[in-house]
Amino acid sequence: SRYSIIPGDPRAHKRQVLGLADRNLLMPLQGREARYTKYYERNPLGPPSFFLARETESQQYVGMAAAFPTRLRGWAARRLRAVSRRRLSVYMR
Repeated sequence: SRYSIIPGDPRAHKRQVLGLADRNLLMPLQGREARYTKYYERNPLGPPSFFLARETESQQYVGMAAAFPTRLRGWAARRLRAVSRRRLSVYMR
């Protein structure tokens, strides 16, 4: 395979995530590290689940995907409470 998928660790992969952001995001560099600390290292709801894509030949990180824990409010929160009362399970593959 040309790429491998690596489970991310917020502390171990900080440099790689910020490097990808530097190359791919239009957001200004200023404040990027503070946002990383806020959302990846000190999120009061817990760390994100993220994965990095690494090119096999060069070992360079070329992409990533992340999901961040959040609190749901309003309609979504009511809907999920209703679902949980029915004992349905949701899982990630």
